[in-house]
Amino acid sequence: MAKKNKFSLAGVLILLAFVFVVCFFVVSIYIYEDLKTVEYSVHNLYNQVRTQNVKIDKFGVADENLAQQSMKFSEATKNWQNYQNDEFGFQLKNPVSWGNVEAVILKEDGLNYFGRQLQGEFDKFSDGYLDFEVASYDFVDENNKLLERFAVDSLYEEVLISKPGECSHEVFEVLKKLGLGEVRNCYIRENILKQKFVIYRYVMMSEGSLINRLVAVYPRKDFYLKVNLPKEVLDEVDYFIQSIIFMQ
Repeated sequence: MAKKNKFSLAGVLILLAFVFVVCFFVVSIYIYEDLKTVEYSVHNLYNQVRTQNVKIDKFGVADENLAQQSMKFSEATKNWQNYQNDEFGFQLKNPVSWGNVEAVILKEDGLNYFGRQLQGEFDKFSDGYLDFEVASYDFVDENNKLLERFAVDSLYEEVLISKPGECSHEVFEVLKKLGLGEVRNCYIRENILKQKFVIYRYVMMSEGSLINRLVAVYPRKDFYLKVNLPKEVLDEVDYFIQSIIFMQ
């Protein structure tokens, strides 16, 4: 007669308990890893949203400031008159009270100069010294001597990569090589089209006289435009130098 196996309830319960513990442990690990993945994704999403919000806030502030500047400029210059020069591809605006632009273009066959140059002034401007000129970087006289220059092609390259604000060391080094004496108060500015130009003061002795003059210089690829500014740059003059833009 075959021997019957004893049914052990305690053994079954122990086995079931062991299986339950193992299953609980495996499920807990899965849930933990899944929660960590979700937490990591939420954290990344939070950082992305925060970063985008910062960018949006900065863009909004910059855009708002730009819009306000544009509105102030438009309002201040809405009744100004325009001057455009097609040979050098620039235009500017000036108050009617300054009068008309009187510009003379000097060419290779005139006034013993070689190269291109334009000299202009306002026939009714009476608040100090204000005129402008355009010259090639290689502008020379009849003896093939380079005339006084306020920019070179390397200045164009430096200004192009500079941020608005105080001039960098590299810009100062270029200006020092122009032979204009001591260069002071140098700043990079932008016109209404965000084209960059540089404002600086140069102090030098010339024929026994002290020259202390503030200029705004707009370096281009093949030439530059220079404006002689009055001692005190009021709003009208500031809007004027912002209005000088280049179509090329």
